[in-house]
Amino acid sequence: MSTQVSLESLIARAEANLTAATGQNNPATKAIASAIAGVSYGQYGYQDLLFRQLHPETCSEAWLYLHANRHNTPRLLPTFAKGAVQFTELGGTVVIAKGTHLIYGDKEYETTKEQYSNVPVDVIGLESGTASNLSNGAELTLTEGLSGIDPNNILSLGIEGGADIEELEHWRARVIVAFEKNELIGKSE
Repeated sequence: MSTQVSLESLIARAEANLTAATGQNNPATKAIASAIAGVSYGQYGYQDLLFRQLHPETCSEAWLYLHANRHNTPRLLPTFAKGAVQFTELGGTVVIAKGTHLIYGDKEYETTKEQYSNVPVDVIGLESGTASNLSNGAELTLTEGLSGIDPNNILSLGIEGGADIEELEHWRARVIVAFEKNELIGKSE
């Protein structure tokens, strides 16, 4: 890891060099030494920043995307929960249209294809992430009434598979493994 030289030590070094070169030690010498040290300090800081960005262990999130692209390790994106529900019929079998909206609390789901109400109907969460996963037996409700269907008694048969975007540090660990694997290519054992 790099260590950046302190501004105070750079000022002292520049002042000592100027004093030795000119034989002068006055406020102007101190001001010029401070200006020279300030430029050097900025250059050291920029070098330190670049050094940290060159390896996925210490880089920022923006640079991690670059490392991931180079090593074919994209971040895992969020997914939508999918599953099935069973409608409660009030009479005969009803056709459930594709896009019929259901809710459970503040989460919304919709049917993925046109199906009959006497068989399990496929649904998908409208928001990605783990919060859209529903356990078996949860009761959903219709957002709009549907003739021949109890709108308040729709049984979840398990809606799962929803996942959040990959955590940054988990992704960083995968990129580090890919980075180190690619660094070994072509090197002797």
